[in-house]
Amino acid sequence: MSYLTIDEVFCDHLRGLLETVELRDTSGKLLGHFTPFVSAEEQAMYEKAKTLFDPAEVERRLREEAGKGAPLQEVLRRIQSKEIPR
Repeated sequence: MSYLTIDEVFCDHLRGLLETVELRDTSGKLLGHFTPFVSAEEQAMYEKAKTLFDPAEVERRLREEAGKGAPLQEVLRRIQSKEIPR
């Protein structure tokens, strides 16, 4: 079997994929398929994580907590003084 070596930029696009994806050029022509190797153990961990993560809840929290953060200097001061945020 022959192979191609791809650069880090392209690798970054492929990292984290769990399912087969089509690779197409800029005109839409199919070049091939990329099938990531994911062990059964890794797949089970991803499936468990999906049950623990609710995208709608994340969006709700982002909306509710928008603008309620503290400046970095304040956070660092609290950490250094071991102050518990209220």
